[in-house]
Amino acid sequence: KNALKGIFVPTLEQQEDRGIIRIYQQIIKNQTRCKNQIRSWLNFQGIETDGDRSYWSKNFIKWLKTLHLGTSARIHLNLLIQNYEQTRQMVLAATKQVRLLSKAERYKQKIGLLRSVPGIGEITALLFITEIGDIYRFRELDDLCSYLGLVPRVYGSGDKEQVLGLTHRAHHQLREKLIEASWVAVRLDPAMTMAFGKFCKGISKNKAIIKIARKMLNRIRFVMRNQCGYVPAVVQ
Repeated sequence: KNALKGIFVPTLEQQEDRGIIRIYQQIIKNQTRCKNQIRSWLNFQGIETDGDRSYWSKNFIKWLKTLHLGTSARIHLNLLIQNYEQTRQMVLAATKQVRLLSKAERYKQKIGLLRSVPGIGEITALLFITEIGDIYRFRELDDLCSYLGLVPRVYGSGDKEQVLGLTHRAHHQLREKLIEASWVAVRLDPAMTMAFGKFCKGISKNKAIIKIARKMLNRIRFVMRNQCGYVPAVVQ
């Protein structure tokens, strides 16, 4: 009796909205892959560029199109550029839809509250809202940490246990975004900066940021449960 627990079933609207954010993220990853393909090809050809640029301007694309290359090499690069430009147009279209979704009445206030947490931007806020849905299904912070995968992967053999980093059982999109937001938070929030510095005294930065991510998740949970903005702590 009472041994089985029901699973959370999102509404149809939530599933559809979630789909927009997921396809947006996939298109962004496709654009990154297109850029990496071009960078790799240029490097193979011995063609130098001005560093690992994150923003590709129209002038940079024009420069790629005017490089003096052999016939086959020119065709190869043109196809890579065409692939990138098509993906770029998809990014713009998907971004427009995400912006429209973020302005919907059902999300506008919730996004505003989550953005009060240093490090949380519009996309990250909308991702958490659509993926988590009912925050009250997570009774404790540990439950939410487990859902995201902010718990260790432990291997047991006989009387021995070995910690092997973070578990593979995770909501990878949320965990990835949360860690990205945590790196931003340690730059923007004095309290997080101080906590990160203390953590780094005993462990590596990559392990310390996981501890920061857990603190970030606690803030997100508080805002979503109480429907009030986050007030940063004053560091003396």
